[in-house]
Amino acid sequence: LPDNAVTAVVQTRDGYLWLGTYGGLARFDGAGFTVFSSANTPELQSDRITSLYEDNSGTLWIGHEGGDLTSYRNGQFTAQRAHETGVRRKISGIGADERDDIWMLSEEGTLVRVRDGATQSLPNRDGAVLMVQSPGGKLWIVSGGKLASLERGRLMSFTNAADSYIMGICASHDGGIWVATSERLRKWNGKNWTEDRGPNPCGSAVTAMIETKSGALAMGTVDGGLFLVFSNRNILRFNQTTGFPHDWIRCLCEDREGTLWMGAGSGGIVALRPGKVGVLNPPDYWQNRVAV
Repeated sequence: LPDNAVTAVVQTRDGYLWLGTYGGLARFDGAGFTVFSSANTPELQSDRITSLYEDNSGTLWIGHEGGDLTSYRNGQFTAQRAHETGVRRKISGIGADERDDIWMLSEEGTLVRVRDGATQSLPNRDGAVLMVQSPGGKLWIVSGGKLASLERGRLMSFTNAADSYIMGICASHDGGIWVATSERLRKWNGKNWTEDRGPNPCGSAVTAMIETKSGALAMGTVDGGLFLVFSNRNILRFNQTTGFPHDWIRCLCEDREGTLWMGAGSGGIVALRPGKVGVLNPPDYWQNRVAV
């Protein structure tokens, strides 16, 4: 790795795993890393990468800490100039709306549309700003602990639908979004709560959150490690006590094989794979046999 602080991970449709770090961009083919940095790739305007996103056309979008944006398609990197009409701040999220327009979210709370630099300012920027894309193409944004959606290029009103401070969100496979508040984990379809997974087990800020292919919720925290919350409300926790190199989970990504990849503080990348061994209760007659 060019740097052990892995800030973003995404698997593109060609199977490669891309990792953003504070030392450049790394492409993993399952055996080794190919590193792209400003030294060998001038189109990368900064080595400090903070977000990654692949759109429906297969273009990889690369957000930088200084607000710069780079795209990668068909083996070619291109420096984008969207920030010239927007606000140059750390890019904390990138996504596409229902029209396939690319938007980038700055850490200070401004949405910038890449094609023309149009901006939308977020209110209540007294906490983390978050953005996720649901399977249907809708962008959801959290600002100041409240939820809003981006529709037809405009922010719909921020509401406190959860009745408590929203700490994290992620897309659900059925088109809704999972909402982690300071109290509970629930699924929102835009109008109603459709599933409740009980109290939020994370005792610290949620830094990354995804729904896995198996339906579990994976939740990374700033200092509590990783939590897996299953549909039956069972919970697994992974942290330094159980072998993780760091309790700070910066980012999460599940690949096509079901491996969960995560950037762990300054401890590099961690791969968490499903177990292949289960425990079965043997039939009674096995226990009653006597060796002769």
